[in-house]
Amino acid sequence: MHAERHSSPERANRAVLWLILALTLIGFGIRSFALGAKNLRGDESFAAVFAHQSLAIIWHSLHTSEPHPPGYYFLLHWWIDLGGPSSFNLRYLSVLPAALCIPALAVAAGRVWGRSAAVLAALLATVNPLLVWQAQDARMYAQLEGASALTVTGMVLVLTESRSKRGLVLLGCAGVLTVLSHFYGLAVVAGAAAGLLAVVVTNAGTRRRALAGFLVLTAVALVVGIPFVVHGWPALQAHFPFPSLTPATLLLELGATAAGGLTLPAHWQLAVGLGAVGCSVGGAACLALRNRDVFLAVGGALMAPIALLLVLELLRPGFQAPYTAVIVCPLLLCWTALGAQPRVRMLMGPVVVCAATVVAARSLTVYARSDKNAQFASAAQQLLIRAGPDDVIVTNYPDPTLKWDYEEQLQGPLRVTLEPAFEPISAAQLDAAFQPIAQRYSRIWFWTLGQNSWDPKHQAERWLKTYTIQEPTQRLAGIDFRVFETPSGFLKDAVRLPQQTFDGQIQALAYTLSSPSVHAGQTLTVTVCWRVVQHPSEVLTAFVHLERDGKLYAQRDRPPLKDAVPTTAWRTGDEMLDSFRVPIPPATPPGRYPVVLGLYTSATVQRLTVLAASGEPVGTTVSLGAVTVQGG
Repeated sequence: MHAERHSSPERANRAVLWLILALTLIGFGIRSFALGAKNLRGDESFAAVFAHQSLAIIWHSLHTSEPHPPGYYFLLHWWIDLGGPSSFNLRYLSVLPAALCIPALAVAAGRVWGRSAAVLAALLATVNPLLVWQAQDARMYAQLEGASALTVTGMVLVLTESRSKRGLVLLGCAGVLTVLSHFYGLAVVAGAAAGLLAVVVTNAGTRRRALAGFLVLTAVALVVGIPFVVHGWPALQAHFPFPSLTPATLLLELGATAAGGLTLPAHWQLAVGLGAVGCSVGGAACLALRNRDVFLAVGGALMAPIALLLVLELLRPGFQAPYTAVIVCPLLLCWTALGAQPRVRMLMGPVVVCAATVVAARSLTVYARSDKNAQFASAAQQLLIRAGPDDVIVTNYPDPTLKWDYEEQLQGPLRVTLEPAFEPISAAQLDAAFQPIAQRYSRIWFWTLGQNSWDPKHQAERWLKTYTIQEPTQRLAGIDFRVFETPSGFLKDAVRLPQQTFDGQIQALAYTLSSPSVHAGQTLTVTVCWRVVQHPSEVLTAFVHLERDGKLYAQRDRPPLKDAVPTTAWRTGDEMLDSFRVPIPPATPPGRYPVVLGLYTSATVQRLTVLAASGEPVGTTVSLGAVTVQGG
């Protein structure tokens, strides 16, 4: 009989362990379901490209442009090497820490309230839609959630176990992972340390254990967190602010997070969010009644990130909905406290579970039906109609969403490339990347962000405007594409010129005239395709003249490429398009006028000699046909 009484709790414990294991596997399955079915969204794609760089470049970029700690990007870098850059593999790295939240929170709740609370916490974590959503997102937020859950669990073990060595080890390791995941993780560690310090002040019985935990988290913050903040401070300051939120909007987002997901429909958010906040406050009160030490520690880990969100919003808009992932695990413990309260357990436990399940089902349904890249897919379908088979899509932001999604939608010869896909942007690398594209494809459909931290000086677009000819902008599905005709496309329809060079340095390959005739007083546009045969040693000026019977009637003299790139910076083998707008004076007599092209040194105004293919001089100008001038 005595043995039976002892075996009954053991059987109950084993049953709870098996149940938590089953919930963990179910949660893992939910998070893994259709993991690669949807195309990557923009930030996911950025993470893939960013992490694919060398570790040295990633580390440097964290100082200059990307304001996050290196933990996730370094891990993703090795993960891509192991499994490749598929959307499934990229997101699978987020599934593991998101599923880890389930047993971690079960252990924390079980230490405070017992077996039933452990099961309740595991169930809430299993169906929590925000944890599911972040698990299917190739970003660092799932890692942040898993690490913060372990941090909270470590605190609970430190405060509830007389021998807290296991809790201290877990607390220290989890704190390091939290800080390395996201800069908001530092707020979790700092808040938890503040909560433990409050325990030191208020409870002599647990003072020693709480002080040890406080010292561990303080060491993590000082040794690991602060150096990364210092290293990433320039990137944090340079990162463009997000749209400013009103306090009401921010509270709605926090309410949606408390309710369990950011995919709630708008008409659900207010009611469900307010109810969830109420449950969280009630759960915090129940937690304070049950174990004040745990309440102080968990409260610090919960309130510090919220305070940081509010302060940043006041100083410089810095809120993004995924950032609220940092408070999910402490909130779930508050919900568990409400459901595990002994006096109301029979009522509140089922209510909490049913409410969480209903909200989760609705939120996950909305998430499953949403298409992260519907706009890009629609634009791709329109590109099929408007773009030619020799065109290319280029984006100046390293976002493979365009590349992967467009190529999947297009299912044809239209290609997508990402330039400049490196950081920091180098003019030489930019030129080396774009010149082969311009020589291979007929037109470039260039997609650029209005404000973007990757190419803030818009060097990519400036290069295209310098070396190619811009056509009217095309708006497809709300996305503006700048369209540029390349030398390759220009040469297909332009008038080819004989194989002649200016002093063996520069060749005019072909030309077009805007019209075979022009009225006096109007402007004639002459477009020329240059090719660099040999690196020019002097700064040159180009001219387009209308000459007849030895007399000059109209002219346009200026440095090639509108002086954007001096000829001394031209590289052998480069090809570029150059347009000259030649004003025809109103008094120009009607008639037919030859159009000639030439180059002269800017310093001496000495014309370059035109050499035939054999090397013999044939004059100082190249003929570009003739134009008929009509009366004004």
